Amino acid sequence: MSLIKWRKREITTAICSAFLVTVNLLLFHFIWKKYYVPFYYDPFYSIGRYAATVVCGGLYVYMGRLYGSFWLKISRISEILYANMVTNIMTGVSMYLVAWILIRHLPSIIPMLLIIGIWTAAACLWVKPAILVMNHYCTVERLAIIYDDKVNFQNAVAVLGRCAWRFKVAGEIRADGDISSIMKKLELFHAEAVLLCDVSPAAKKQILKQCVLYNIATYVQPDAQEYLINSARSVQIANLPFLFCQRAYDSFLYVFIKRGFDLVLGTAALLFLSPLMLAAAACVKLGDGGPVLRREQRITINKKEFTIRKFRTTRPGADGEDDSGIPPYADRRLTAVGKVLRRFRIDELPKLLNVIKGDIALVGPRMERPAEAAQHEREIPEYALKFQVKAGLTGYVQIFGRYSTSTRVRLQMDLMYIGQRSLTWDLKMILATIKVIFLPEGMDLVLDNRIYTENVTEEERGYYGQTKA
Repeated sequence: MSLIKWRKREITTAICSAFLVTVNLLLFHFIWKKYYVPFYYDPFYSIGRYAATVVCGGLYVYMGRLYGSFWLKISRISEILYANMVTNIMTGVSMYLVAWILIRHLPSIIPMLLIIGIWTAAACLWVKPAILVMNHYCTVERLAIIYDDKVNFQNAVAVLGRCAWRFKVAGEIRADGDISSIMKKLELFHAEAVLLCDVSPAAKKQILKQCVLYNIATYVQPDAQEYLINSARSVQIANLPFLFCQRAYDSFLYVFIKRGFDLVLGTAALLFLSPLMLAAAACVKLGDGGPVLRREQRITINKKEFTIRKFRTTRPGADGEDDSGIPPYADRRLTAVGKVLRRFRIDELPKLLNVIKGDIALVGPRMERPAEAAQHEREIPEYALKFQVKAGLTGYVQIFGRYSTSTRVRLQMDLMYIGQRSLTWDLKMILATIKVIFLPEGMDLVLDNRIYTENVTEEERGYYGQTKA
């Protein structure tokens, strides 16, 4: 893609997003000034009228980028509206807490509900014209697929087919040819970008170098070794530069803060959600008279085993059956109550006890059954790399993964988290989890400029029943 075209897309997105942000902040300022400013404990001179609007603007933009409210070139209308709704609620709740602090007693929530409602209505009116503007000024990107085997090619075509408004498959190229013939085909296809689908390291190196030289954007599907390199530190030994790789190592300060973070948030969540958990337990018991909880074994850091508890969602006596790889809609063992609990992830809430105990963290790689982990490791030896850190209640796989996501891709997601883990990234994961709780199965997610598109189709439903990945 040319620099001019890339800048054009950036500028168009920025203008469309800035329009929505400006309108919503003006509406916020008017309502805030009328209903909250007069009750300030301290007026803070004239700056008090505008400081809240500035804080709101920062929160609104941050939440919007986190949840994908402005990703007009990637997401569908339904996804953008959903992202805006979550952004509006999260920003509104945060600003209501700010009002509480400034007024020093619990203010009326009606004006804030009005703000959230108006913001949502503004997003509904904005999204369609904004997408039309994007489609008019930003043309579809011509992309060539370079692959090793036909399965990888078919998977790539399936994914790109769901992003037809962004990509157009200009052609396909087998990676078994020499680099000169590959580049000639790319020129023949007038390709603006390349998608490398799990090609060999040698071919990937040559293709990537040539694409950079000829200004062809490249989407690379990395392997486990590349994630290790990506998380390496640059060091200088004498007059030579090196990349320093080692097992995931966290400083004492990071471990201390993260553990405190888990204890405080885990305990607060458990107390706050205890009425919901009691109601769920009562519904499970009254539903069929069976046990409320079920126990399962999982493994975490260094493959250490521990026991988790979940609200029982299946019929009594089905706990001993293998449910690995069965998506919620295909599990015939579910009870009526169990369907609701799984739909909103309520059955997972007892795992907060494991967070408090220290078996797992709030954010980390996906927990695994011991037998499944052993099987995956036999198939993919580098699978053991994911057990360098504690498993998490939520995380990259838990947020972005779907039941169709392959084991290898899930490993890549876990390694991506391990390579860039930080307190800031953990906070992003926790906030993104709030969106996932209410997200229908099969809907796409965008976080930190990354998209994972895995919609549920009838063909995939048949595939789900055959895989344990």
